[in-house]
Amino acid sequence: MILSEEKLFLKDSYTLVEAEPPEDRSRPLEWRRSLNYFRFEATSFIIDTTHWVNESDMVSDILRESVEKEREVVPLVKCAVKQKISVSTKISFDGIRDSIYKTSEKNKDDKIYSISRQSRAGNLILNLSEGEPRAEDWGVFKSGSYYGSAGFYDDDNCDLTLDITASKEALHDLIKIISSNSLDKVIFNIVISSFSYEVDDALRDWYHPRDLLIHGFSTQAALETMVVRRKSSGSLVVSNASSSTIDDDNEDVLSNDSSHTNGFLVKDVILDTSALKSIKFALWALVGVLFLILLK
Repeated sequence: MILSEEKLFLKDSYTLVEAEPPEDRSRPLEWRRSLNYFRFEATSFIIDTTHWVNESDMVSDILRESVEKEREVVPLVKCAVKQKISVSTKISFDGIRDSIYKTSEKNKDDKIYSISRQSRAGNLILNLSEGEPRAEDWGVFKSGSYYGSAGFYDDDNCDLTLDITASKEALHDLIKIISSNSLDKVIFNIVISSFSYEVDDALRDWYHPRDLLIHGFSTQAALETMVVRRKSSGSLVVSNASSSTIDDDNEDVLSNDSSHTNGFLVKDVILDTSALKSIKFALWALVGVLFLILLK
């Protein structure tokens, strides 16, 4: 964790270096920009549904001269009925392993920026919504991927806002579990374009906490995995379906029944033991033959 203020020089868009390195150091140490993993958990969410009714072409209205408006009234509001469902949550960084900092401008002309304990993100605000796969490559995103961004958008605080998109299926599955009150927690694994310290990159193990920097207004980010964990029932629940024997006629009953417990199908099963009677008789007959052979 960064405890005191550090000044950094922006060498290029992918490299920040120490602005005031110690005299006995052969070169200034670097913060290098790359895609970094960022993991966190959330247990409570707010579900929002936004309904669009109309949309307005205000730009055209602004560009038109008053004489034109006087001469002709142009329709500027048109129907645009649609809806968007999103899920949001707010988490304190005190419960997150890694720390994320924002750079503060010290001297724009000299490209000097600073980071300090005060520039550490205090809360994470997650906005997850249904998105469309990108039609073409853009930045770190290949065509077909789901985009996102992260940034410090409020100058009055150090909250990090993470706006990411996911497929319709993934989002609706999460909403379904939240609505059923069976959600335990969700584990998010995010990739975020950020700066990491070269010393950490060389020495740390994957489970060690680390510091990441976001330089500028925002940066690109994407959801990689989302593990949705349901609450454990604490006991085995057996379906109320009638008991069945397993044979060729009803073996599909087990695979098609809708009764599940924590993702696993549970059934009362009675095995048909009639075939075992003939096997038992054959074994006893074999024992008798062997006994007669021994007596000879």
